[in-house]
Amino acid sequence: MKLATEFIPLNDGTQICAPSNITLMTSYVLREQGDWFEDEIHFIRKFIKPGMVSLDIGANYGLYATAIAKNMGPKGRLWCFEPTPNTAEALRHTFKKNKYRGRVKVVEAGLSNKAGTATFFMSPNAELNTLEPGDESFMQEQTIELLTLDDYARNAGFSKVDFVKLDAEGEEVRILEGGQSFFSDFSPLVMFELMHVEQVNEALLTRFTELGYAFYYLVPGLNTLAPYSIGMKVDRYLLNLFALKGDRLEELRSAGFIVDPLVSDGSESVAERLGEGCPKNKVLALLPDGLKEPDSDSELLHILRLLVCARDSDLAKQERFEALSAAFSSVLTVSIESAGPELLATAARVAFDMGQRELGVRMLEAFVKSYIASGVLPNIDTVYYPADKAHDKKAQLILGDASASFCVMMIDTYIRKAHRSGYFAGQALAPCFAALRKLGWLSKEIEIRERVSHARDAAMRA
Repeated sequence: MKLATEFIPLNDGTQICAPSNITLMTSYVLREQGDWFEDEIHFIRKFIKPGMVSLDIGANYGLYATAIAKNMGPKGRLWCFEPTPNTAEALRHTFKKNKYRGRVKVVEAGLSNKAGTATFFMSPNAELNTLEPGDESFMQEQTIELLTLDDYARNAGFSKVDFVKLDAEGEEVRILEGGQSFFSDFSPLVMFELMHVEQVNEALLTRFTELGYAFYYLVPGLNTLAPYSIGMKVDRYLLNLFALKGDRLEELRSAGFIVDPLVSDGSESVAERLGEGCPKNKVLALLPDGLKEPDSDSELLHILRLLVCARDSDLAKQERFEALSAAFSSVLTVSIESAGPELLATAARVAFDMGQRELGVRMLEAFVKSYIASGVLPNIDTVYYPADKAHDKKAQLILGDASASFCVMMIDTYIRKAHRSGYFAGQALAPCFAALRKLGWLSKEIEIRERVSHARDAAMRA
């Protein structure tokens, strides 16, 4: 299955060799966002340091691989396992284009619990390639080489491994079975897919636990990992977890990449102390242009104070996490149906920063649907936090009017948050684009999203 490819630029200047066909997922997303749609890629860019050694198992077109290669520098090393010939070839072009070839090795093979060969089922969307036969008529078969991680690591002479990205479309448990010595000896931080075929991959969690690993999820607002317990309610937008063994825990904690579980002993929490101690002038500094302070006993002021603390880089990461967690606990009591717009925006921001995107989207949706149906601008007169950090520096008066600006920000954020990409939204976002045009303001990012959506529709009609 030969696909025409081209180089697509990312926001950071990286060039990705990907399919030219805009109706395919990777091609669409990169043109739409100039990046991948997972928050975890931002964490990886922060975590990877010069000289680190990493493995990308299921590298696909190399979104994570290029992020790793760029940040690990010329003294770092990366091995990319990608069994699909066309995708592996595109990877090599990407590494050559970005001058990463000396630090990256592409291994055109799959990993499993035994060496040999296997039939690989390939889709035009390389993200769907799998060793398990699918029911899609357009899948094609390819014989691929299989290796075990233990054998490969021994033959390659690894002396350390800092990070592993594991995304093998259902083959992960067998990869762990073939890599028990590898994971025991090197204890890398591992990022893996939590969901498999829309179900939590319980078998993979069990296997990691047997190998001595604990689990963590990303807190996007802090770009830090927090403990995840098996059985925790999973946000439907959460795709990835991280696995970490105790011998690496202190290293990551001291570097600011890990926060500890919240433990209550009945005394005043750090979050309560921080929230009550946060001066009003810090809250009012959010939007000083004529907006009044919230009532002293209001939910809005309480959440705002905690959120300001959570975003204060002068505080310790653990304190910030406690403040954000306390803010989220208050957000859970907010009535979406009766909350004012300022409270909805602020509560949605807390949810997004906490990694609870589903709740944040519900709050945005309540406002956006109501506004689009009525066309009536809300009366915005009280300080609030923008629902997304993209508006922190320009939130005051996009259009010279507080109410219209608020609507723009809420609709803009909904477009970017309601779906991981417009690729999955179809025409569902068309009323939002129209509403922004009627208000008279589209950000450059939203204009690109609308243009890519139209281009995909035209390609599908052709």
